Amino acid sequence: MTILFEKNGIQLTELCWADIRQAVKTVNPELFEVLEIIEPKSNEKLIKVTYPFASSITNDGDFYLPNLSGKLVPLALSDLSNNIKKSLDYIPIPLGLLLNKGCEVFVHVNNKTTTLNILQPGKLFGLFEITDLLSDISIRPPWCVAAGAQSIFMLPKISDAIGHKKLKQKFSSLPTTPPLCFEDHAHLFELIDKNTPQSAPWHCEVLYFTRPWFESFKTKKRLAPFYHYLFKARHRQGIHALSESAIHLTWQNILLTLGKRNIKPRPYLLDTLRRLLHLIIGTVPGFVVADHSETFAPTKLVQTEYLNTYGLKKYLPTLMHPEKLLATPKIKTIYYSLACPLLQESIPDYKNPTPLIDDTIQEALYAKRLTIPDISKNLYHVRLDYFHTNKDIYNEIQNAAILPSLDPTFENDKNLYKDRVFCSTSSFLNGVIKITFPA
Repeated sequence: MTILFEKNGIQLTELCWADIRQAVKTVNPELFEVLEIIEPKSNEKLIKVTYPFASSITNDGDFYLPNLSGKLVPLALSDLSNNIKKSLDYIPIPLGLLLNKGCEVFVHVNNKTTTLNILQPGKLFGLFEITDLLSDISIRPPWCVAAGAQSIFMLPKISDAIGHKKLKQKFSSLPTTPPLCFEDHAHLFELIDKNTPQSAPWHCEVLYFTRPWFESFKTKKRLAPFYHYLFKARHRQGIHALSESAIHLTWQNILLTLGKRNIKPRPYLLDTLRRLLHLIIGTVPGFVVADHSETFAPTKLVQTEYLNTYGLKKYLPTLMHPEKLLATPKIKTIYYSLACPLLQESIPDYKNPTPLIDDTIQEALYAKRLTIPDISKNLYHVRLDYFHTNKDIYNEIQNAAILPSLDPTFENDKNLYKDRVFCSTSSFLNGVIKITFPA
């Protein structure tokens, strides 16, 4: 084990398999068994990199490593030793294993963040790039990967000017004006984390496989079980995205249902229907309540500062982050907000789309004119419930105040903050859809 670089919370450590095998066994037992079988050689090194919260691992397809000043920059611009750079520049994004925390994969569209995936500890990224290399394909990826959740936000409003000024006095690097929308929250959380002295700071550990693992791969029969595992892992990770034909057929069935009912919905409603289809199948993430594991952010620090310094009034400091339905066995409920739509097109329209969404999806799916692959399990069994902060005179939409009674995760922080209440007036809940897969 050799420390290659350490500065500003970023550390690079060169390891051999014996140094890290137990950590790999803990987070990914299947990969551990494969690597035990092939018995990695001494030259097949691994490099562990620690990243602070919200820092760039990749940005628009460029892989980031620190320069000698401790600033994360594209690999080509780093002034680290050529040996370090060469060991990791074999593809645009080298194969990495998340050891202790999660990451968010996203793209920038019209200056907005569009989440593509959220990766739990034990997951690999760079899978598509490395299997492309093993298939003699060269494609430059357009996406970004950040340490932790880039799209995390606090459910209660944190735009009070006086409270933000108090934070600004303590953390001078914060913007002068309070956040205008949920998308602004993560940057504030990042600056708070970066400027708080901590004995055990939040950091994401990524284990990278170096160039020798893939040099002359066509003749390395010893590593065939490892390469086979990578293709299988890629297929698992991308199965929903690869099921575009089934998604397309299902979408056509929904449009056919609308046509038979002589319904011509607004473009925004069509976008919402299509987004719900992808959320149900698991192609894209919705949102869940953050737990106390701190897998995706330094949540305890953020909550403490907004309670003690900002002066958050009466509400639980509930944090939300992206997650896919059934990404783990525990994630059986996710949320999609019409007030925070994450749509790449159209303008929100709040003219009560709920009955049409529900009826259209149910009629299109239960007509059963299509035979859908494994994803049909989600499509035919998922339940949609609708909530709003205001009372619905037609009693088709439930009041958001009852959400904690239906989903106890909204009171995850109640044990820590007994005198505080769930923020049922959050703008996120102004038209929120609860997507649940039955236990």
